[in-house]
Amino acid sequence: LNNGGSILFFGGEGGEASTGTNFSYLTEEYGISMNSDCVVRTVYHKYTHPKEALISSGVLSRKLVKAKDALSKKGRVDATNETDAPSPSRDNYNSRNSGSDHKQTDGLTFVYPNGCTLNVAKPAVPLLSSGFVAYPLNRPVLAVSNVIGAEKKIGKICVLGSAAIFSDDWLLKEENNKLQDILSFQLVQFLQQSIQAVYKTQYLRNLE
Repeated sequence: LNNGGSILFFGGEGGEASTGTNFSYLTEEYGISMNSDCVVRTVYHKYTHPKEALISSGVLSRKLVKAKDALSKKGRVDATNETDAPSPSRDNYNSRNSGSDHKQTDGLTFVYPNGCTLNVAKPAVPLLSSGFVAYPLNRPVLAVSNVIGAEKKIGKICVLGSAAIFSDDWLLKEENNKLQDILSFQLVQFLQQSIQAVYKTQYLRNLE
């Protein structure tokens, strides 16, 4: 992280208590921690088990939707210099009577199986939530935080509350595979930039 790399952590149903990990000890320093709960769908739709929550209105960052659209059109995600930011509806997405709020949180449909919610505080930013149909309502399930390391290199630490979301059983359900591509590209992009910077520094030193 301090050298500009990226880390993606996966949680699960019940949080750290059930997975037997303690990585929140690290992620809490950057504003992200897991809750000891489970996201369940309050009404039956498409998937039979309530812990297999279909979320269609959980987008908190429009950058994810833009990346998904670019992926669909070009087969890849265009690199951008945009900073991670929540959608304009973040402050008022609890107002379910507003159609514009729903449009702001639409755009990426995914299945969230056996996953927990997250606590997110600055400097971290929530990217996806449980939406207004699953319970707990409108709780973050994906968050990212920038880490400013040595020589002002920027790394990323990302936490997703479900490890099963990219498993064989769920990867090709809804748009889970597109979400995986988006996250993988963004994290690898920052890692490649870090490696290129290191090689460039070493090359210049060798010239000297």
